[in-house]
Amino acid sequence: MSNFPAVQAAQAISGPNLPPDAARLRFKNMVAKHYIVTRERSATDGRGTLLFSEGDILTAAILSELMDLGGLSREAMQAVASRLQAWVVGETPTIDSDTIKALQAAADAGKPLEVPGYNVPESPALWMYQTFTEGKYAPPGFTLRLSWQKPVAGGNGFCTAAISHGDFGELGAGLFMAPDHVPVADLILPIDPILLTVHARLEALVA
Repeated sequence: MSNFPAVQAAQAISGPNLPPDAARLRFKNMVAKHYIVTRERSATDGRGTLLFSEGDILTAAILSELMDLGGLSREAMQAVASRLQAWVVGETPTIDSDTIKALQAAADAGKPLEVPGYNVPESPALWMYQTFTEGKYAPPGFTLRLSWQKPVAGGNGFCTAAISHGDFGELGAGLFMAPDHVPVADLILPIDPILLTVHARLEALVA
């Protein structure tokens, strides 16, 4: 995992319809609205500059794509951001007590022990990015689904978001239908093209 300052994150989400200055403002607003979780600061520049991972930047690029579509509420944007930036309980690999003891013993002996699934990526977005790069850039078939539902009896509805991984299906429990609710609409956004663009731009930044 690499970390990038906000100015480089903004470069990675800019494009023909989003000039660099507009991209910087858009990214700044995403952070201010807590769509992007701030986890890291530079320990070397003396100012504690905020740093963002590839997963954070992929999240910003996906949110930016949705903003360009227009018409989405803050609730919908927050649902997408939360799905991309945070794991749901039970999704990440758990470590049993025997494995924890083995890890501690290996650490005490100065011989780190590799446990599959132990180093869980910080977010689903970073997991998608790493899945893409570790797969030698083969299209992983990621999609984002934003779904609206409302009570049968009327009243305010709500939206939820889910990530799908090709033939593997939806990550974790996926979408759920609340009792006495009916579906209203779905929005499907392919993530693979966004992944390709973000990866190419980040590679250019570190070259």
